[in-house]
Amino acid sequence: MLDGIIRPRSGKIMERSRRTVLGVVAALVAATLSVTPPGPAQAAGRPDLVVRALSASPGSVLAGHAVTVHDTTKNVGAAAAGSSATAYFLSADKRKSSGDRLLGSRKPGRLSAGVRDAGSRKLIVPAATAARAYWLIACADAQKQVTESKEQNNCRTSSAKLTVRSVGIFPQTPDPAPPVTTTDDTGSSSVVSGTYNPATGLDLYGYDASFATTYHLHLPGDLGAENAGAALQGGEDVTMTVLSSVAGLPAGSSMLAGVRLEPEGLQLVNPGTLTITGPALTSANLASQTGAVWNSGGTDLSMSPILPPSQGGSPNAGTVVLSVSHFSSPSVLEASDAARQYLRDHPPARVLEQLQAKAADLLRTERLSQMAGHSADPVVVQDVQALYDDYFDHQVVPELNAALTDDTMANTALQDALRWERSTMLRGGDPGARGDLITAMLPKIMENAISKAWARCAVDHHLSDIMTLLGIARLAAVLGDGPDAGEAYNKALACGHFTATVALDVHHSYHYPAHQVGTFSEDVEGHWATKQTALDIGVVTSSATAPLSYDSAGESYSNVWKDYEGPPDCPVYVKQTDMTSTVDGTVRGLLFVDINAYEVPPGAQRPLVQPGSLRLTFADAVENYHWYYTQCGSGSGDSTFPGLQGYAQAAFTHGGSVYGDAAVKIPIEPAAQSGATLYDDVFQRTWDNQAFLHEVDTAAVTLSVVHTPQPAS
Repeated sequence: MLDGIIRPRSGKIMERSRRTVLGVVAALVAATLSVTPPGPAQAAGRPDLVVRALSASPGSVLAGHAVTVHDTTKNVGAAAAGSSATAYFLSADKRKSSGDRLLGSRKPGRLSAGVRDAGSRKLIVPAATAARAYWLIACADAQKQVTESKEQNNCRTSSAKLTVRSVGIFPQTPDPAPPVTTTDDTGSSSVVSGTYNPATGLDLYGYDASFATTYHLHLPGDLGAENAGAALQGGEDVTMTVLSSVAGLPAGSSMLAGVRLEPEGLQLVNPGTLTITGPALTSANLASQTGAVWNSGGTDLSMSPILPPSQGGSPNAGTVVLSVSHFSSPSVLEASDAARQYLRDHPPARVLEQLQAKAADLLRTERLSQMAGHSADPVVVQDVQALYDDYFDHQVVPELNAALTDDTMANTALQDALRWERSTMLRGGDPGARGDLITAMLPKIMENAISKAWARCAVDHHLSDIMTLLGIARLAAVLGDGPDAGEAYNKALACGHFTATVALDVHHSYHYPAHQVGTFSEDVEGHWATKQTALDIGVVTSSATAPLSYDSAGESYSNVWKDYEGPPDCPVYVKQTDMTSTVDGTVRGLLFVDINAYEVPPGAQRPLVQPGSLRLTFADAVENYHWYYTQCGSGSGDSTFPGLQGYAQAAFTHGGSVYGDAAVKIPIEPAAQSGATLYDDVFQRTWDNQAFLHEVDTAAVTLSVVHTPQPAS
């Protein structure tokens, strides 16, 4: 092959070239031989470190506590081994891999050929270690300090597993930091709103012109590309307000950027993200960038996760991606080590925020590592999962157990369980036995919740349980429980049935005082009563319209005129008869529901749903009547008269619960109703004009609304 490369032009040149080539070949062969792995004879003359025995005591340990590891490291090679270290790892399987957790190491010292060293080391199992049984692995010469005859036989796996038990990190004893005070930005793009759709999600974009900072709130939907699942169970009007400043933060910290998300306290089933980009976020303050959150009134200040690049964060120091699990005031602080320690020492009141604060610490360190060019550390993912597992074991499991008999805990328990399961899968984890527990308890919790909510709605007329049933139906569908979803939905439909009646009484008195023309007076008495109107409000459209017709109607009218300059006038008397509805009016009902979950301060009652309302709007019927009069003679005719129009609207708009013209809004509270009658009240207004004339008008509208649930299908 080399001859083919060298093409000599003469015999002498060829001979010299061949000698040169042979020299090169010899050099290459020599170089190759110098790096060739040692043969059996050469390797046999080297040390070979192995672990002959391995155990741990006790066999079960609390995370964050000590375990003593015993091992025997032996040199089975032919030559002495220099200094080395034997390291210990916790592993999910029997093979040493990069994801195994390092517990520590010991140094057996120099070992002559055939010599062993038995030793022990007391090690602390990290507090964030997930509760489970692990294989213990010991690896001799873990730092590869010794050149051995064999490099693949350094590790040994224990014959028995080491069980790590959870220490119960959550719930922590609350000791919240003092409340902060915020100021809203006043820019034209600093307040943005939109309506969340569970199918398509929602994206809001805000801008702070003063600091050239952009904000992007993303709430995923069922059809989102990230396949994360809907952030909320139902639709919701969402507002994002940019904050310009905040006072009262811990010493050594200041706000770089932040917003307020409303409605505050809204819990997300699946997390959203808030992406912030601006010149205040720089590589110079990268190490001090700290996610933070506080709730309504500036309370419960705590750290919040900034996502590292491997988990959806940005690799750019000028962009921060915050994880959003509930609506509050997410922000980015520039915080010193002392300020962060202050927040660690002051756990927030809400357990979910305690969890996020712990995770924020781990993810902040990982973000800095990844942005320095290091690859993602799988142990950090395990540590975060361990926190979530502890939260599940000590917060969610008690909620699930309580929900088996206490239906008021059902929505909270299942929402928290679903949030844990989704977050575990998003991190690439397997819900395992905890997921199996959710699956086993789900039907029992649903059965209890549906049964009790239906009884309260149908028998005790608790209208808030319409929304409770809707929330259960949606949550059951998300969790894959089709039968319970259908049952809850059908019972919500059956419960959303109402009847309404309206009556109007009018009195009108009109009187001119004595003057040069004469005197005049008139009196009008009117009464209209509607038939009972049934409203079957569906939960899909949340509305219903029914005809409003009159059961009885009538009016009397009389006036007297006296002209002082002439002879007495004949009295005038007019009476309408045969008043019937020729054009029915309508009554329209709107049921405003909110099936999403909300957080409330610890110690307060946790409602299953946010209160909604029932709104009734009335459009007038038209009356046909025959009239006649006598006024120094007689006459008759036919006419029409709009009964509720005018007087009724005026009376309605002066009522305490009125919403708009001729409409009434009935709040639906979680508290018990007094019975089937939801509303029975009179709206009344009196006009009294005594300027030029004396006029007194009184209109009274009586409205009755009755809850009439139908049999469940």
